[in-house]
Amino acid sequence: MERRLIFKKDFFSFLPYIIFFLILASVFYLIFKYTKRKRLLLFALGWFFILLLPQSSFFLPYLIAEHFLYLPSIGFFLSISILLEKIRQRRGKIVSFFVFIWVSYYSFLTFTANINWQNSITFYRWTEKYSPYSLRIHYLLGIHYVEEGLYDKGLEEFVKTAQIYEGVSILKEIDKFYKKDKKFLAALHYNIGFILSQKGLFKKAEKEYKKALEFNPLLLEAYNGLGCLYIKERRLREAEEIFKKLLKIEPSFSKAYYNLGIIYLLKGEKEKTLKAWKKALEINPDYELVKESLRKIDVKK
Repeated sequence: MERRLIFKKDFFSFLPYIIFFLILASVFYLIFKYTKRKRLLLFALGWFFILLLPQSSFFLPYLIAEHFLYLPSIGFFLSISILLEKIRQRRGKIVSFFVFIWVSYYSFLTFTANINWQNSITFYRWTEKYSPYSLRIHYLLGIHYVEEGLYDKGLEEFVKTAQIYEGVSILKEIDKFYKKDKKFLAALHYNIGFILSQKGLFKKAEKEYKKALEFNPLLLEAYNGLGCLYIKERRLREAEEIFKKLLKIEPSFSKAYYNLGIIYLLKGEKEKTLKAWKKALEINPDYELVKESLRKIDVKK
């Protein structure tokens, strides 16, 4: 789960903290004035606040996450139990009724929350509600849409990510970390290019692939995507150059040899095709697409 906020530093932004400390002071006052089991209750409250304080956002501009509360919550629930027991001695039935309502309510919340964890898409869509300007959330949601074949939705999320990066978001300062990560941006533009290519928008896809390579000249999949795009457009000379450049960076990239074989086949250079595909199989003996292509050539013989 990820949530993002802008931390204000004006006087009024401290008002919630002032109210919190006033409430806290009132609670301690009531405890010492009306409760006999002060030591145990004080221990429970001390457990909660002492363990919570180092991880809280009172001193550091950082949002607390629910897993920070696991250990401190022991003290919180112990305090609640002591107070409820105190009240139960006087108003037993009323306390039992409210405890039942309370437990039922949170049981219902737990049950409904599980819906958000059905799969990666439901989880990230839920998280997006609380972090609408997060580069990471939009990007990961786009990835999972693409994996499910939902290219339009995937493209929409990648475009949102790109817009946030370009500064459309009023919260652009929050994601400085990702702005410095060129590999992240390269992957983003590669995925946009991949979707555009799948939709047949080759010119736009080419632009995105090239932008990905500007951010990361070593992104192998971007070279491969650009080369495949050139094959579809029958720009065979440019495609061949791209795959040869890719192999200079990573000689064991078997997809490049397979695609070179496709280029040679389209050019009528059968011997070169066989050589390239056999090289691909040397690198990856389980490359089923190459095996199938070789079988088709043997049948044609």
